[in-house]
Amino acid sequence: SFGQESATRLLKAKLQVLEEQLEKALIELRAKDQSITEAAATIAQLSDDREKTSKSQKALEAQVEKFKRLSEDTQRKNETLERQLAVLKKDLDMAQRAHKQADTDTNAREVRLNRAVEEVEKLKAALKEAKSQGKDAGESLRKQLDKAQADCRRLERQKHELVQAFKKQMKLIDVLKRQKI
Repeated sequence: SFGQESATRLLKAKLQVLEEQLEKALIELRAKDQSITEAAATIAQLSDDREKTSKSQKALEAQVEKFKRLSEDTQRKNETLERQLAVLKKDLDMAQRAHKQADTDTNAREVRLNRAVEEVEKLKAALKEAKSQGKDAGESLRKQLDKAQADCRRLERQKHELVQAFKKQMKLIDVLKRQKI
């Protein structure tokens, strides 16, 4: 459970970092788009005097292209970050569901085990009382006690198997997280 909480915090931290990077990229994209707009206005204003400003115009056109490329790069980065964010959210959701299911299964097994232990205790008390009343009644109670003890052992094995399955599940979740990261 501690490892799961740690992994959940790690995924939430990564999610926060990706969201911050996304916000920075969007701000940068807006700034670049504004610069492109300003450069285009400058080019339009200087078009009347092409001979005198041809060198300046070429430089501005090159700058516009550069900003367009930067804008496209920023857009691609933005899309990549959004995909990574979606994957991390999905992984976090899957890990939380698996953890919740494992807890539910463990609790159900423990409840059944406790009931079986209580039943064994009742049968032991009944056996003790039956011994004082006679051997015939004792044989029947002995069979019930043996059956209850067998049920208890079976439930113990099931609990052990469930715990082992839970551990394997947690290892698999950890492996999947490492592969995603």
